[in-house]
This record gives sequence, C-alpha cells and structure tokens, in this order.
Amino acid sequence: MLRPRSAPEGARIVLSALLLSGCEPGPASTTRPVEVRGLPACPPKSPYARPIVVRLDRDRALFEEAFTVMTRVDAPTATVALSVPRVRMRATVRAGLCAPTSVSTWDCAAATWVASTTVDLDARSTPVTVTLPAFQAACAGRQP
Repeated sequence: MLRPRSAPEGARIVLSALLLSGCEPGPASTTRPVEVRGLPACPPKSPYARPIVVRLDRDRALFEEAFTVMTRVDAPTATVALSVPRVRMRATVRAGLCAPTSVSTWDCAAATWVASTTVDLDARSTPVTVTLPAFQAACAGRQP
C-alpha cells in the first residue's frame, strides 16, 4: 500500500531527479559565457594600433532567430567574454580590425575580418572557451 510522502521528502525526490537529469536547481540563467582566446599580445601598457572587434554570429537555419553579439577590444587581453543565450546553436566567432573613418574614429561594424572559427553551443550554462586561429595586429607605441 502506498503512503503519502511528506513535503520535505517529496522535495528531496524532485531535487534528486533534477540532479540526475542534468538540470540545475535554483534560478536559471538565460545566458551563458563564451570566452574567446587567441588575441595577439602587445608589449606591456601598449594598446593595439587599431581596435579589435570580436563578434559571434548564429549560423541559422530556416525559421531560426538570428543572433549577433559584438565587443570592442582596445587593449591586449588574454580572453574576451561574450554573453550568449542558452540555446542550442552553431555559431561563427570572428575577430577583425576596426576600420578608420574620415573623422579619426573607428568603425567596428565595417571591420576587416582576420580570424574566424565555428563552435557548437548547447543549452547548458557552463562557460565555453573558443580559441581563434593565430593572427597579427599592430601595436601602438609605448605610452608615457
């Protein structure tokens, strides 16, 4: 004969089932971090001569929603963090050099792409590390 379970015992069973199924308990984040590595190095305290833009584009199929995230990097860094939705997707990660404009600013939407790779993302919240192929970028002179 089955007996009714108490509330704490029932909660333990549900939590155990969630952990076994791979679901994460607690408030779920709708985004996940993507760490991009492989940016060129410069001497200490020396920025890039032209800013670098790192961009992730979803390679979408018919009826899939488009997604793009982009960040500008002025100073050399080991990793660049992008925040993307927690959905299954195939994406292209690119690095490019921002284009100079006629008013001495930078247009990163018109970048010259110098490195690219693809990555398959799932719906988990764990961070993903993407390493770009090696490329070169000019460094500015030393800052006083």
